[in-house]
Amino acid sequence: MKINKETRIGVAVVVILAMFVWGLNFLKGTSLISVRNQYYAVFGDVSGLQNSTRVTVNGMDMGLITDIHFMDQDINRVLVEVSIKRDFTVPSNSVLEIYNTDFMGGKGVRLIPGDSKVPAAPGDTLRSALEQDVLTALRASILPLAEDVSVLVGSLDSLLGDVRETLSPEMRKDLQGVVSEAHTLIAGERVRISQILSSLESFAGNLQENNQQISRIAGNLAVFSDSLATSDLKPAISGIHQTMEQLQILTRQINKGEGTLGRLAYDPSLYTTLDATLARLDSLLADLKNNPEDYVHLSLFGRKKKEK
Repeated sequence: MKINKETRIGVAVVVILAMFVWGLNFLKGTSLISVRNQYYAVFGDVSGLQNSTRVTVNGMDMGLITDIHFMDQDINRVLVEVSIKRDFTVPSNSVLEIYNTDFMGGKGVRLIPGDSKVPAAPGDTLRSALEQDVLTALRASILPLAEDVSVLVGSLDSLLGDVRETLSPEMRKDLQGVVSEAHTLIAGERVRISQILSSLESFAGNLQENNQQISRIAGNLAVFSDSLATSDLKPAISGIHQTMEQLQILTRQINKGEGTLGRLAYDPSLYTTLDATLARLDSLLADLKNNPEDYVHLSLFGRKKKEK
């Protein structure tokens, strides 16, 4: 089948028109495939807002502005039409807010979802809100402060006037005398103040000269503290603690007269018996020294026992 020239030209024109419409919608941010719902909001001022401005929900791109025009020829009411993706449910008490994107006056639109369980129907008019720009917020916060400062300056001026009127010539003369005495005192102590400043300068110079030694001492102290921190002191301290506890137990037993040392310290009979035993042992050693033959017999052939 042969296609004539006119048909080919018509198909080409349709394709070009379709591509032009698609490209125009692409540049505007409108998709021909996605299905969207239209919603409206009324504002008093939309300065800086343009068609095809993105509409965001919590920072996510959910739609765009499709039209901006006056409502019923009223210049104080501007109707903004937004197109929102159909798969996103818009609660009926949601708010469409115009906010500032930068300090240069750029505007953006965001949809603040409400908490209503009833969804808004396509074509409904949502509540609107307008965020204050930076200059307006600063002006709102600075103007009350400027008024307070003006009132404060007026109060100070009035107070100074009252003080000026209150000071009598005698009081002014007394104040001048006080200032003169203070000046005389400072002039008299000028030499002493100079000496103190010289001493401080000398002390600072000594510190600067001995800076290396001070740094070395500080380094040694740091090394010593690190050595103490890394040394095995805990077992040694624990051993000393256990030894002190055992010594306390031994002292307590001696004080109560328990054990050998306790009985020896508090039982006179044990001491008497021990003293008598030592006396008999001393007598035995003396007899052994004086009469060794009575205890040790050294003889190869034997001998007759000595009769006592």
